[in-house]
Parts: sequence; C-alpha cells; structure tokens
Amino acid sequence: MSTPLVSIILPTYNGEAFLENQLDSIFEQSFKDFEIIVSDDGSSDSTTEIINTWKNRKNFRYSINQKNIGFIQNFCQAAKRAEGKYIVPCDQDDVWLPHKLQILIDSINDHLLIYSNSRLIDEQEQPLGKSLKESLKVNFISGNNHRAFYYANCVAAHTMMFHRDLLQYIDTLPETVFHDHWLAYVASRLGSIKALDDELVLYRRHGSSVTTTTKKKRFTGNLFSYLKAKADRQFERNQNKITKLRTFQAFNQKIAKPDSELDVLIEELSRFDEYFFNKQIFSILNRSKDDYFAISCKGKMKLMMEECFGRKFYQYIPMTF
Repeated sequence: MSTPLVSIILPTYNGEAFLENQLDSIFEQSFKDFEIIVSDDGSSDSTTEIINTWKNRKNFRYSINQKNIGFIQNFCQAAKRAEGKYIVPCDQDDVWLPHKLQILIDSINDHLLIYSNSRLIDEQEQPLGKSLKESLKVNFISGNNHRAFYYANCVAAHTMMFHRDLLQYIDTLPETVFHDHWLAYVASRLGSIKALDDELVLYRRHGSSVTTTTKKKRFTGNLFSYLKAKADRQFERNQNKITKLRTFQAFNQKIAKPDSELDVLIEELSRFDEYFFNKQIFSILNRSKDDYFAISCKGKMKLMMEECFGRKFYQYIPMTF
C-alpha cells in the first residue's frame, strides 16, 4: 500500500449530531490521496457506532481512548500516527467544501503551513452572513513574521494544512498556547506560512459560541474603584501574556534563534507595578509596529499604547474608558 500524501486528523467526542455530515464531505473531496485518522476520546453517545459504519473505507483508521484525555492530547496522539507528508486537522462538526484539499495541496509549495478562510454556519447549516476572518476581525498574514504571533493569532486549526516536519514540535505542546497558534508560530519561525482568502470550510458556530457585539458600558460609580479594578484586570492580562511570551522565548532558545526584543519585552512587562509609562516597551513596539500588530484590525497606535501603560497610570490618571 502506498503512503498517502495527506493525513486528516479527526478527534471526536460526543459528536453524533454532525459527524456523519463531516465524514461525507471528506470522502467527497476531489483530491483522493489521503488517509483519515479518527481518535475518539471516550464518547458516551453514538459517535463510536457512527465511526464503525465507516471502518471499511479505504485508508480509514480509528482508535478509541480507554479514558478521556482531553481534546489537545487526543489530537496530538492521533497526529503522531500520521503517515502523510501533509497533516490536516479536522473538526467533527464542520463541512468541507469539495475542493478544500486540492486547493491547499496546489498552494502550499515550500511553505511549512497554509491556512484559509471559512464560512460561518449555524447548527442547522444556515449561513450566518460572515466569514471567520470577518468574525475574528483579523488580518491574514503570509511569510515569516513570527513576531505577529506574540500578540495575536489568525490561523484556525480547521483551516490549516502543515508539513509533517512540524509534528516533532507537538510532542511537548505547551498548555499556555492553543495548538493552532503554536503551530503557526513554529512554522513562521522555522520557515514560512501562506494565507488564502478562499472559504474552504463551512464552520459551524453553536449557540453558546456565536460571537455577539455588545455596547461598551458607560462608567458609573466611584472613579478610583473603577480604575483600580481596571489596573487589576490589566495586571492579570499582563501575567497571562508574559506566560505565553515565555513559551515562545523557550522555543527560540531551543532552536538557537533568540529574539533579544522579546527578552526585553518580557522583562519590562514584568515590571507592570513600577511604571506609569514604559518607554522601552514603546521604543521596541514603535520601531516594528507593523510586525508586532500585523494581525489585529485595531489601530496600531492604540494597541501599542495599551502595552505601555503600567499600574501607576491607572492609579493617578482619571480617564474615561
């Protein structure tokens, strides 16, 4: 049996409602040189029965975990069994458009990772009138701008295809970064990535996860209490960011490609309680703001200033937020 060019990784868990449709869309792909690896994480519904009806399909492999290990570990476990040159993560409740694999294969070239847009649908498969890119309010980026991923992510796992060379870097997948964000960073650090605006997946948004826009509440009450709470939230946000940045820093050191600017950013962000406005952070971000804030659609100056203010700013400057 020849080795398939593409390995599709499909982690499942209680996915009976939409799994059949997803599997149908995979086997209806115009590109046929693939294997599909399904790993069920101990479903309690009829998911495993549905999987069993597909077991005699060509290049269809599946396993059932004896105990629940969680989505990320389930994905990594299945991915390590892949034989293809290219790996394609797959959600259990989406629908692939017929030429998804062919377009990705034709476009990846020498890039380590390629990703696309997707079309949002509801639970009844009705269009929500938005693409994923519009919903997330992000810019898609191509190339090797790894610094953009320090502050944001524009790559969704259900849209990506990546080279199997990246599999070695999911052995120790960090808990501080989502797996799609991590793979996008690693690919852009070691080589390059490519973005496609094509909508290649019908991406199902469930009632509890549909993004809604709410009006910003106007401030009422004690200003100083409000500012203190704002400072506390910013401090917590900073701590989470530092933890994530240290994950990237550790990877840079592992591959002997240190980023001196990142080292300084981590050090200065750790001093949040000590400063009013951090000039070093401003200097670094301002010098390369088109790199650091390439993904977000928000104004670069606004994003940059938010990074520079410390606790003393919130303690002593009454502002309207």
